Amino acid sequence: MKFIFLIALAAAFLPVSLRPQQPANTSVCLRETPPGVLLNICQHARGMVTPPQPTLYLRVYMDGRAEYEASTSGDVLVMKEFRIDEEDLNEIAKLGATEGVQKALEKYPAYNHGIDSSREITVEIYTEAGRKRISLTNFFAADRENKNHYPASLISLIEKAEELWTRAHGVVPEPQSITFCTLMADREYLNGKRVRIWADMELGIEQVPYLYDPECDRPEVGKARTKEHIGFGYDEKKLGKGVTVRDLLKKKGFEA
Repeated sequence: MKFIFLIALAAAFLPVSLRPQQPANTSVCLRETPPGVLLNICQHARGMVTPPQPTLYLRVYMDGRAEYEASTSGDVLVMKEFRIDEEDLNEIAKLGATEGVQKALEKYPAYNHGIDSSREITVEIYTEAGRKRISLTNFFAADRENKNHYPASLISLIEKAEELWTRAHGVVPEPQSITFCTLMADREYLNGKRVRIWADMELGIEQVPYLYDPECDRPEVGKARTKEHIGFGYDEKKLGKGVTVRDLLKKKGFEA
């Protein structure tokens, strides 16, 4: 039986409230970072770009507050605020504390070279070890070559920041729809990304559920041919103690 599953590091947002602050002609990036910040990302575009520069791309506080700067008419920067939930905070904190982020270079060279402009982002993450500062030039989160130049956890941290920024602007992109075979063949790139797949579900040893697709084990699949599967679980706190996968499927009208 086929089921559709959403594989994701879900970003559950609290209601967003964008509130203009006192306009300023210069960015808060030119001032000291205030206390209580978990993540601070500033961006500075150069070349054929519109002023003012730099601007605050995203700042996340340890209490769940978040903010960014937006440019209004007359090139005036306005601070806007929203909130994120505990799950997002924990994810940022965990990524920031990883070895990949903590041992990342202080400044990476530009692997992508722009023609008329460039963009430098400065990432500051605050952990128990102190402040870690990383600068990157012309970094694009969707670039498949990122894994060849940057630590995986650093890529994930910036992707998470981009996800928060995008949602704060009211944009909720639909997850990419792919086959299970594509997921397994391209898992290095897709790891941590939100995708929609079709797969078969089986209950393995001790009724532990897993996803797979027998179609992935056909000769015509070529180098991507695989018999592998993916185990999955669910949050018992949200669904209720003692609830099984079988119960969930029956509740949704599936035979199990």
